[in-house]
Amino acid sequence: MWAEAARLEISHIPGDTRPAEAALANNLGQVLQAQGTYAEAIPLQERALELWTEVYGEGHPLVALALNNLGNACSGKGALAEAIGHHERALAIREQTLGTDHPLVAGSLSNLGLTYNRMARVDDALRVHERALAIRERVLDEDNPDLIESLNNLAVVHKSLHHNDEALRMYERALAILARAPDSNPTLRATLLFNSGRLQASEGRAIEAAARLEQAVAIFEAALGKDHLKVSYPLIALGELRSRANDHDGAARLVERALAIREKALGPEHPDVATNLAALARIERARDHLDAALRLDTRALAIYETKLGKDNVQLAEMLTGQGETHLAAQRPADAIAPLTRALALTEPRKDYRSATNHLRFLLARALWDARSDRPRALTLAEDRRRRVRRFGRRQGPRGAHRVARRAPPLTSSIRRQPGTIGTQQPVEQKVPSGQSELPMLSTLHGSVLSQLGMSQPGGGSVSPKQTSQFSG
Repeated sequence: MWAEAARLEISHIPGDTRPAEAALANNLGQVLQAQGTYAEAIPLQERALELWTEVYGEGHPLVALALNNLGNACSGKGALAEAIGHHERALAIREQTLGTDHPLVAGSLSNLGLTYNRMARVDDALRVHERALAIRERVLDEDNPDLIESLNNLAVVHKSLHHNDEALRMYERALAILARAPDSNPTLRATLLFNSGRLQASEGRAIEAAARLEQAVAIFEAALGKDHLKVSYPLIALGELRSRANDHDGAARLVERALAIREKALGPEHPDVATNLAALARIERARDHLDAALRLDTRALAIYETKLGKDNVQLAEMLTGQGETHLAAQRPADAIAPLTRALALTEPRKDYRSATNHLRFLLARALWDARSDRPRALTLAEDRRRRVRRFGRRQGPRGAHRVARRAPPLTSSIRRQPGTIGTQQPVEQKVPSGQSELPMLSTLHGSVLSQLGMSQPGGGSVSPKQTSQFSG
């Protein structure tokens, strides 16, 4: 279909028609990405890359544009390793041809950071997002919308590193910039409301969080339609809030609606669908629907293994879910394998310390209840207790008191309850869920990543008749 349209459009152009065909392929690919149809967009972006490379050579800015847009399409589809390769090549070309402080360089850095974060490479994501923000602060007006993108995406990374105060400061600064804009974009406001609302929810500010999340749903539905992919993000977050308030049936309805949206928009094997499945599994576990929870986590795990690889730390979420389900079903021996595997994934990661402590507790309980390796169970649990107390001391006197009260000595718990290792809840958060906030793609506000983020094609559409011109 696109090829026929291209032939009609360029048939009257004399000479070499490859640049015009490349421009049309690129622009149509951008339209498809905006609609969330990434699998259809990828061949078009690949064609644009092929033609521009043939005509202009590998170091041309239009080749960087094609690589950037192809990277965004691959990321949207969930092909994250390929996306990183394309974005890194685009960044190298732009630095060489435009200089290191150009706004398009900042766009490439931003998109690369989004993909790093989805791969749980948070240190790399932090580094490139900080550089993108620094460039934009130097070369752009203080109210430029691209600053909103950088602030949002950097806040996403800070939240994943548990730097909540810094993340909230960035969200509020971005909202203030947006409020001063004469023609503010409602979807940008919804994105910021969603991400900051999730942050408030993680801090226990449920009423404030619910208000922001409900606003985000209403804005996205009004601006994009009730079945748009972005609507799914605040729906899941609201479902999690309802589940915490023990409205598990209401929570399930919201998250099931989000799942239907994602499966329709992305297909059944996308990593964002897996994240949705894991969220629904948590709710089913809370409803005591343990068989359903296990099926959901198992399906989510299979998707993540295929798309991210079997050694990606984000698999720990689903493995932990499987372990928790087996423990709840009084099958401690079955819980040992997934919990052991999850712990091996999180232990090397400093940004997963909370998850690691929780997994030590769960694995200790599984080993003890299964009568499998009780000396190791004691070692794991006491180690977890020491780490949690240390965490509490870093929170000040009130935090230390709360931790001491909620994490009593394990050996006394065993003596009081032979055959089990206590049921106290960990103070820290559990395994972080993937794809939970929305990033922002520079210029193209299409699908995305691990928070509602903003990314950008970094050049936008190209005129078929003026292929050497492209906007910033």
